[in-house]
Amino acid sequence: SPVLTVGSESFENTANVTIETVMNKLPQFTPGDTQFGAGAADIQSSASNTPGTASLNLRGMGANRNLVLINGRRAQPSNATLVVDLNSIPASAIKNVEVITGGASAVYGADAMAGVVNFILKDDFQGIEADYQTGQTFEGDGSENRLSLLVGANAPDDRGNVMVSLEWYRREQVMQRDRNFYINAWEDPNNASAGFMHMPSWGAQEAANLAGGRNLPSQAAVDALFSRYDPNYQSGDVGVSSEFRFNQDGTVFVTAGGRGYNGPLNCLDCGQFSMINKLTNGDLTQWTTTAFLSSPMERHALFMSGQYHVTDHISGFIQGNYTHSEVQTRGGIPPAVTIWQAPVPRDGRALPADLNTLLDSRTGPSGPNGDWSLYQVMDMSGPIDAMHDVDVWQVMFGLKGDLMDGDWTWEAYASRGQTKVIDENFNLTSLQRYQFLIYAPNW
Repeated sequence: SPVLTVGSESFENTANVTIETVMNKLPQFTPGDTQFGAGAADIQSSASNTPGTASLNLRGMGANRNLVLINGRRAQPSNATLVVDLNSIPASAIKNVEVITGGASAVYGADAMAGVVNFILKDDFQGIEADYQTGQTFEGDGSENRLSLLVGANAPDDRGNVMVSLEWYRREQVMQRDRNFYINAWEDPNNASAGFMHMPSWGAQEAANLAGGRNLPSQAAVDALFSRYDPNYQSGDVGVSSEFRFNQDGTVFVTAGGRGYNGPLNCLDCGQFSMINKLTNGDLTQWTTTAFLSSPMERHALFMSGQYHVTDHISGFIQGNYTHSEVQTRGGIPPAVTIWQAPVPRDGRALPADLNTLLDSRTGPSGPNGDWSLYQVMDMSGPIDAMHDVDVWQVMFGLKGDLMDGDWTWEAYASRGQTKVIDENFNLTSLQRYQFLIYAPNW
């Protein structure tokens, strides 16, 4: 099999602080989980997703299709997909990395379908080595700091070695809104957002609809409202089942075609969490402006290894590592739409005039005084933030040796490890309490 070898100098003589950034420079790798995997999809942990994980993706076949080994042995995975978090490998102790760039599933199993990445650590280090590295982006944000200490000593007659590595790492956040390529994408009239339409806090927050599509307003009332705003409006251009939203002045508009909308466009600072863009076809789209581009993180790691030559042909070894990571991820604003919406009683509370016109025109079974539905976002405290505390440890010990003058080798070892993830979510409101408050009588 073809083997690519990466020497320790590749990790030492680089401005990059993390292991995966060095490996991802090689043409054989497609970036897997990195610090830039900070989108809304990564906010929540699951059996197959561990936020903050740094992984490798050989040939783009998936992070769980290239096997990651440490000294030829399987490391403790970060989740049920058996992906190994590279943050648990001490960068200062790496001797070299051997990469089998062809499939090796016949030897190792299905997780080596794309190949194998074997991190070989130093086994004869003697002395003390301290390293501090810091850096930031060209824009002046996203600072990274890493402090590592490597201590090693050889046994008498060089029959063994003990090595201990300590590492601390911290990086700061980078916001998407601080990069022009994100802002340019948000302002592109040919680039539609795939998310919900959530009005920002400068006024047009609310969308009214009728629960389950029942008791709809009359088409005549809808036409009368929108023909006031658009002289080219034709009857039926806006359907009675649309989501009717409201400008800051209380007038009604809809997302499709942007009919009736009189709020700001492409304004980054007009709302707390979003900006509105009008597409080429006239539809309105919305972009969340509070998301991370690079997630903040702090990590503490301890790695220990030792080996001793019992005889000229038998050696014993032991290895242990512990990594604690704290990662913050960010999602969108909690939505109160579709199945998370709240019914609102028609109980005389103040409503926009246009909304009252639509509600008064209803002729369904419950009539004009029937409940209506409120679509909005819960932006009282900001976007959903999640903190992930991840603890990974592994202990391994065994024997190895050779037979017949080294033509045959053998190895036997036992390994025990555990991965523990604790998630805390903030700014995630209670749907039950929200619905209770919305439906409560108008005191």
